[in-house]
Amino acid sequence: MKRLIAPSLTLLTMSAVLWSAPALAAPAQLPPSQSSALCEGFAACGWGAGTNGQLGDGTQTDQLVPIGIPGLDGVLRMEAGGIGPRSFSLAVKRDGSVWGWGNNSLGQLGNGSTVDQPSPVQVPDLAGVVTISAGGHHSLALKSDGTVWAWGYNDSGQLGDGTTINRQSPVQVLDLTDVTALAAGDQHSLALKSDGTIWGWGANTYGALGDGTGDGRSTPAPISGFSGVTAVAAGAYHSLALLSDGTVWGTGYNQNGELGDGTTDPRLTPVPVSGLSNASAIGAGTFHSLALMPDGTVWTWGSNTNRQIGDGTRNHPVLSPVQVVGLSGVVGIGSGYSHTLAIRDDGTLWTWGWNEFGQLGDGTVLDSLVPVQVPGISGVLAAAGGHRHSLVILR
Repeated sequence: MKRLIAPSLTLLTMSAVLWSAPALAAPAQLPPSQSSALCEGFAACGWGAGTNGQLGDGTQTDQLVPIGIPGLDGVLRMEAGGIGPRSFSLAVKRDGSVWGWGNNSLGQLGNGSTVDQPSPVQVPDLAGVVTISAGGHHSLALKSDGTVWAWGYNDSGQLGDGTTINRQSPVQVLDLTDVTALAAGDQHSLALKSDGTIWGWGANTYGALGDGTGDGRSTPAPISGFSGVTAVAAGAYHSLALLSDGTVWGTGYNQNGELGDGTTDPRLTPVPVSGLSNASAIGAGTFHSLALMPDGTVWTWGSNTNRQIGDGTRNHPVLSPVQVVGLSGVVGIGSGYSHTLAIRDDGTLWTWGWNEFGQLGDGTVLDSLVPVQVPGISGVLAAAGGHRHSLVILR
């Protein structure tokens, strides 16, 4: 749900609907000295809601501009998870270790306790990790040997260990090997295997597992109808897949049009996003979806209740892809609960949507209909959006 943005990774791209986007006015910016001072010299920074310690700066306070996260030298990827008061963050370092901070009431930090952590703590006895994903209240980790490990909330079997028992420490997902990518939704999990198939487990109330039923499961099974998949993404109750031919497919909840098929009908099996081809990367917020095109434009669809679509309108729902206005040269995208993020090729970060807790990082708490630049930071390598906070990795 909380999506990684990495310009060095495969990009998201989207459909070929042609129209002329209006020019985007230059965003109001804080003086660089004001907005970057708290982040200067750090490898990773965060901003937005911090009351659960999810910003990792050792406090439990909100931050309207980026603030440094100590102890994350060598960070490779970050993920922002949780909903509301149970927000948390994860990071994997280049040495294969995993670190977590924030709310831990359901064991989602994986350190054997349920005590909140305002600073990063290492997940013990977990090594060789290459990527991570943070869901509503659970966490996933992919090891270099292709196995998947999970911890946290497990009421719907989203940990994939054959039980519905919460886990405060990592357990291996059963019968799953040769995995190359992960995505965690609110209470479901997805894994992409090297053969281009997707496997899913956990809650399936609205068809997020794409098996033609609404029945959940506590162990992985393949999602039928998908082959040649190159990337996966998970929203709260919907799942997306990017195929090698550049098309995007979705399954599950669709009340807000998050499947992009022109309807609000839930889908128990995958359907194509209408008018979308040649995509190179995908992302999913809680109730909206997005894609990046090879020409550097971003396209979005689904819920726009908090302006997270970024097309300069308040139209809701958005049932098929529309272009984000005034944004070009994008090399990475991602999404939080109701805000969206994009990294441009000049290393700047742009955000739009819900901003009640300062998660857009522009020094205000005002929602934005269009992208605004996060002032005072540059050299952004990767970013992630959570329910009410955002994270970045810097050069």
